Amino acid sequence: MGLEPGQRVFVPLCGKSLDLLWFLEKGLAVTGVEISEVAVNSFFEENSLQALEHSSEGMNYYNCKELSLICGDYYSLTSDKMDTIHGVYDRASLIAMPPEMRVEYAKHMGELLLPGTPILLVSIEYNQSEMSGPPFAVHSEEVNSLYENDFDVEIIDTKDILDENPQFRERGLSGLKEVIYKLIRK
Repeated sequence: MGLEPGQRVFVPLCGKSLDLLWFLEKGLAVTGVEISEVAVNSFFEENSLQALEHSSEGMNYYNCKELSLICGDYYSLTSDKMDTIHGVYDRASLIAMPPEMRVEYAKHMGELLLPGTPILLVSIEYNQSEMSGPPFAVHSEEVNSLYENDFDVEIIDTKDILDENPQFRERGLSGLKEVIYKLIRK
């Protein structure tokens, strides 16, 4: 994403992802949003982190050094709370959603971000008839359709990942591709 140390990355629907710690190790500040109080509490407990907690406008905030987790509804976030976001990392949000939820998710992301803000989006592609999600297949045509009005969309890498993920072969997949996009808010 081209972020400098100290800049803040936003991780939507973060759960208790270890990616949050990886960004911290790289010198970035991190804000995640997660609706599950269980996942947020588990993240801090499993990683032996102590957070200061407070509530505001129906959201619970957990802060620990350069990490801030917001426990609440992604769709309740507003752009005025996102002005310190320098980049977004979406590794598991879009592909966790069934098709009928993706348009609103992408539209809301466009409303949250300032022009020039990059998103690193990791998607997967497979024959959806071979396996029901989640994770769901989100093919490049759909990514373009979801984001092209508000973002410049560029594929930066594609690789076959089925051999690295035998659990998906066991679920019936004959092929699995990971596609990484760089989106820039227009």
